[in-house]
Amino acid sequence: MRNYLLGVHYRLILNFNEEDLLQSKKRLDKIYRLKKRVQGHTADSITLTNTIESLQNTSAIKSIATKAQKEFLESLLEALSDDYNISKALSVIEDMLSYSNEMLDKNPKDKAQKQSISANLQCIEFLLGLGGKDATSYFQLGLSEEQKTHIQAQIEKRNEAKKFKDYALADSIREALRQEGIEIMDTPEGTTWEKI
Repeated sequence: MRNYLLGVHYRLILNFNEEDLLQSKKRLDKIYRLKKRVQGHTADSITLTNTIESLQNTSAIKSIATKAQKEFLESLLEALSDDYNISKALSVIEDMLSYSNEMLDKNPKDKAQKQSISANLQCIEFLLGLGGKDATSYFQLGLSEEQKTHIQAQIEKRNEAKKFKDYALADSIREALRQEGIEIMDTPEGTTWEKI
């Protein structure tokens, strides 16, 4: 809801509609998907300190490690300094999310890149309060422990079926979970899932 409300300039009248609410949910999903990709690579204390200082003192932006991070922070602060132009700030965030995903696709093992992205995500959280939850918990919000256990058991059953090359069973389990509103993603780190 916070993300949705941020999308409206403070001087304008809020015109609530489901389409805009869905768009803000998709934006928040993008933030958490990126956060999930860099999970375990939090910004080191120096990077984070430099980033936080740059939010309080624009001359400190020069000490930030990566050019992309510097450009992101400058653009974000410029948007927020322009009469709290949230629409522009959200556009800057969208650009950063796209660019970061492109960089991770090109070089998924670049730890420095992941730390820089993590610092950017922490800035978004610090400035706008977005992305503060654990990414895995965010995508499993609203499910009971019993449901999570059932889903995990189905995934293990599917992984066993794949191991024995029973792809028909694996696909049927995937489809059954999809019917329950659960999307399965096979990644190099293993199978993950989220509520859709």
